[in-house]
Amino acid sequence: MDLHNVIGAACMESTWVWKFLWNSFENEVNKTKMLGMNFSIATLKGHSTRFDAIKSINWERGSVFMNSKAQTFAKQSVLSEIEKRCDKKLRRAESIISAIVSDLCLIGLDECAVLSPDTKNDVCLVMAMVENAKHAIKAIQENAFNLRSAKLLTGFCAIMIPMAKNKEQDDATVSISLRHFCKLFGLGRGSKYIQLAINNRKDFNCYLETVGPLQVSEKVSCAGSDDGTIISMGMMAQLPSSSVLMKQ
Repeated sequence: MDLHNVIGAACMESTWVWKFLWNSFENEVNKTKMLGMNFSIATLKGHSTRFDAIKSINWERGSVFMNSKAQTFAKQSVLSEIEKRCDKKLRRAESIISAIVSDLCLIGLDECAVLSPDTKNDVCLVMAMVENAKHAIKAIQENAFNLRSAKLLTGFCAIMIPMAKNKEQDDATVSISLRHFCKLFGLGRGSKYIQLAINNRKDFNCYLETVGPLQVSEKVSCAGSDDGTIISMGMMAQLPSSSVLMKQ
């Protein structure tokens, strides 16, 4: 700007020119902001349209993520949402994730696929063992049921049957576990071998909990022979410990 001519001198003496320039600058800035807002709105509408389209279709097996970057981004997005909704409380997260898995299992989700690798291997092994046991039990039940078959089922049930871990565990919980156990393996809950198994398991648990020195009339396990009952005890000078006389 030439300050020596009339226009230059007028610009230095008047403010309307500078106000006009400032208003023009503000107008250009506002235009840029509006373009950005329109782009954001269009993007949000695009996301909403995409999400609405996804929600309208049914679940299917589909394929895995194309790359680890996309999988990591999806995982972080889901994790961030869970953190916000559960306030980073693990028990809340457990209940929400469990409910989600239960719902998705109804439409074909592989429940074992969401477990950690070690737990997944354990569950797969246990399920294979259960299937083998169910097959063997069914074969026993379909053939002539005799004393040998009853002993096999009694021994199996005595080892596998759910029992109270402590006195605080209520009978209702044990009853529900027993009902599920019998249903899982196709066993008769009121059958004689189930009752014998429960009694044997209780006796065995009591035996394992026994502490202190041996007493006459107690049952003991003997190396190389069947269990025996102590009928007398005496001290022998040549032995460092008591000698025990038992009947088999």
